[in-house]
Amino acid sequence: MNDSQKAAILSEGPTLLIAGPGTGKTYTIIQRVLYLIREKRVKPEEIMLVTYTQKASKELTTRLTDVLSKAGIEVNLHEMYIGTFHHICRKILKEFQEYTHLPKNYLSVDQFEQQYMVYEHLSEFAAIPNFRRVIQDSYLKQGKLIGISPWRQCQTICRYVNGLSEELLLPEEMRRTCGNLLGGRIEVLARMMMKYTRLEEEGHFIDFSRLQKETYALLSSYPEILDRLQKRIRYIMIDEYQDTNTVQFKLVSLLAGKYQNLCVVGDDDQSIYKFRGATIENILSFEENYPDGKVIRLEQNYRSTQTILDAANGVIAH
Repeated sequence: MNDSQKAAILSEGPTLLIAGPGTGKTYTIIQRVLYLIREKRVKPEEIMLVTYTQKASKELTTRLTDVLSKAGIEVNLHEMYIGTFHHICRKILKEFQEYTHLPKNYLSVDQFEQQYMVYEHLSEFAAIPNFRRVIQDSYLKQGKLIGISPWRQCQTICRYVNGLSEELLLPEEMRRTCGNLLGGRIEVLARMMMKYTRLEEEGHFIDFSRLQKETYALLSSYPEILDRLQKRIRYIMIDEYQDTNTVQFKLVSLLAGKYQNLCVVGDDDQSIYKFRGATIENILSFEENYPDGKVIRLEQNYRSTQTILDAANGVIAH
């Protein structure tokens, strides 16, 4: 364990942990959980640990179980708030469903199921005026017209709808304030979102983006529920913080509002995140949002040789 890892493990209050690949971030997260449970006497259910993917969640859970077992600590990890944002939001909504507008028999759908639902109703989306200004069915390549499959078109629709939802944008407000902008494309996006919402309500299903939006609405509308969760969840850790969007940032800000024991882990250098649509804005604005917070860098790499690191840093710099 190096000095930076030790500082991250022992940190209290808002902490940003800058960690690239191979710097031992997962080890640090696990050791921090061990420290909180064994030394700080924090109950497992008072810890929230958020990962970016289900695969990362399973890996982290397996490694954490192994470390705690070797330390002689018996913990039911199901008591912890551990998993992806949508997994944790689903857990919160299930507990407080009577306070939401969700139907009792709603169906939680994954990305494929969401896209298939749009596919079944693509003709209805295509009937939106000026729809092809936003969702193209073909493009020119070297003078040839290349068709875009209906399935790919549905993928684009879902990407737009999810993005608007995660930014907490309201279609009615979009139409009223800027519907005519970008050659009317904002109007099309708003109508797409309204059509999608109607299909969602008629089918009694809820996608990953809406899980997060409904949870944010719940915590924003019922201070007593927020207070209960704030008292229950005393320590929050977020992995891959550079990938968080607006609704996730707001959710974390609410939940961490009481104790401010927030530790976020991210990489502020990797240009690869641009391909995932990440802006890393939440990392860049961390010190502004948390003036009393700490920034710790894990710079010792345990995976790559110095030659590889120098080459990688050179590519990133250019």
